[in-house]
Amino acid sequence: FELDKKFVKFKLLYEEKEYAIIITRRAAEQRSQRLLSGCILSVKNKGKEENKIMPKTKLQEVVFTILMVFVMVYAMICYNIALNMGGMSNIVFLNAFHELVIMGPIAFILDFFLYGSLSKKLAFRIVTPGVDKPIMIILAISSITVCLMCPTMSFFATLLFKSAGKEFIAVWFQTTALNFPMAFFWQMFYCGPLSRLIFRTLFKKQLAAQNIPAQGQK
Repeated sequence: FELDKKFVKFKLLYEEKEYAIIITRRAAEQRSQRLLSGCILSVKNKGKEENKIMPKTKLQEVVFTILMVFVMVYAMICYNIALNMGGMSNIVFLNAFHELVIMGPIAFILDFFLYGSLSKKLAFRIVTPGVDKPIMIILAISSITVCLMCPTMSFFATLLFKSAGKEFIAVWFQTTALNFPMAFFWQMFYCGPLSRLIFRTLFKKQLAAQNIPAQGQK
């Protein structure tokens, strides 16, 4: 009889231990699921916040491209004129507008109709929207855009303004090499953020209104 009582007591203790282990495992699984869900939601929310400032309509795409082209191309023209003059001066800012009326439309056509979509396709081979941080997606697209636009715009600048003659290829390569560092850092730290800020300011109400229906469909 004593052995039976000890056996029953031991069995109860064993079952309580097993039950405690099961409860602990379930609690850990629930915590892991909540943590994972929170991380996924955080990434999605960051992506949505970034998406709120991006163009949603053709008009917005045109305006955004014009802003980006103006800020980028004007600065690069000033840079090249300053290099040719051997230094910066106030006249550079005025002279840049003469070239801007030629180089601006070329840059717009390239960016809007060709390199804009191509840059995103190439960037999305490296980063994944909704998974990677929005800043990484922006940096990837911007980097590839510079890699595509800089040699092309340097080609047109050499063709139209350098009078390189037989040395065209060499002058084009040199122009690209001189332009690339300026184009890269200007785009990353000044042109991109400034253009997005101006665009967000101009279309603040429209972007807010366009994001409300999208949130209601979830």
